[in-house]
Amino acid sequence: MACALTNMRNTHLIVSIFRGILMAGLPAALLMGTLPPALNALPAQGVTPINNRDYAPAVAKLINTARKNISIMLYQARYYPEHPDSITNMFVADLIRARQRGVEVRVIVDTGEWNPGGAKNQYNTDFVDRLTTAGVQIWEDNPGDVSHQKVIMADDVVTVVSSHNWLHYSLTSNNEVAAVVYSPEVNAWFRRYFDNRCAEGHPRANAQPATAATTETAEIPAMAAFASTAETSAVELGLTCQPVVAVEPLANRRFYPAVHDAFLSASKNIDVVERSIDIYDTPPMRGKRALLPGEPLSETNVLVDDLVSARQRGVNVRVVMDKSDIFDNSKNSKTAEYLQERGVPVYEDDPKVQTHAKLLILDDDKTILGSTNWTYPAIELGNEASILIISRDINKVYRDYVEGILRSGRSFTPETKSIWENSKGPTDTE
Repeated sequence: MACALTNMRNTHLIVSIFRGILMAGLPAALLMGTLPPALNALPAQGVTPINNRDYAPAVAKLINTARKNISIMLYQARYYPEHPDSITNMFVADLIRARQRGVEVRVIVDTGEWNPGGAKNQYNTDFVDRLTTAGVQIWEDNPGDVSHQKVIMADDVVTVVSSHNWLHYSLTSNNEVAAVVYSPEVNAWFRRYFDNRCAEGHPRANAQPATAATTETAEIPAMAAFASTAETSAVELGLTCQPVVAVEPLANRRFYPAVHDAFLSASKNIDVVERSIDIYDTPPMRGKRALLPGEPLSETNVLVDDLVSARQRGVNVRVVMDKSDIFDNSKNSKTAEYLQERGVPVYEDDPKVQTHAKLLILDDDKTILGSTNWTYPAIELGNEASILIISRDINKVYRDYVEGILRSGRSFTPETKSIWENSKGPTDTE
């Protein structure tokens, strides 16, 4: 077993070395948010989980009580003219009112070239264009990127990180996870992340070209100076602030090394809840570049093997994956079969509900949640935002959340159909 752990750590080292080789000599601005940094745990006054249907009212209250600024990173957002009372329509009205009372409102939205003929870009631009006459600053992301993160920052203290898109099904029926973080340090980190994505993209309305931050960390005044502000924020939002030890942003290329290390260190239990977990038999989407000797096919393959290794050393590992009726599930089925053959229990959710959550629970004190699917584009290429929360209280909340999903789920039954058979493609439920 010691040899197995040593091999997994060597794989982590090899991946880090390959990143360094491939990115050596690139301008610093191009590497922003790309290279895995040292541990970046930040202090936080507390965290409030706002999962599933708790998300929308909390976000509405956050927008309506903001005093200084609101910055929002959207992957999908849709306005429904035929349904005037839709939640996302109300978000548009709330943001316009916030701007009218003097709050600075900034939004960056994904309009990537990867989906030029799809409806997503049309929905996204229609949504943000409804905000422009109120003076909301709008950016589009780099068209060559997939900006899949879902983050809201308000008043230099509050940050919401989630799996929720601003779509009807995401807000009304999906299994989704989200957390409100009360921390000026975390807020400042994500504001710099926001600025860097704007600098890589371009203004759409009411905005000037942005300048990339020199770093995604910053010197922030002592937490004590903001403690009362954080407490006031929780009270104003009508939320209960759970105590935490620290919160670590895991955006972009920070996700894999942090999760890999957490899996290797887990000693009791690991629960994984994911919309998508892909494993690869050939190098995915690498163009003409051949794998270097010893380079893994993908980082998702390494994480899946981490789960097998943890199970073999006695850790209680459970994996829950989406198997809803609306999507092709052949990739999840392939991963489920791989894990089940190696002794890892895998469960499927209620087929009538999409599990769009991205959630990891480790031992009794660590929780990771956000936007990051276990796919090559998400973990190795795209813009994603997740957080690691160190807190026994938060961990307990999410262990109960997993048990709730399992009550309506069952052991995963892999499918054998072709990935092209009855494939419905991206829909409003993503």
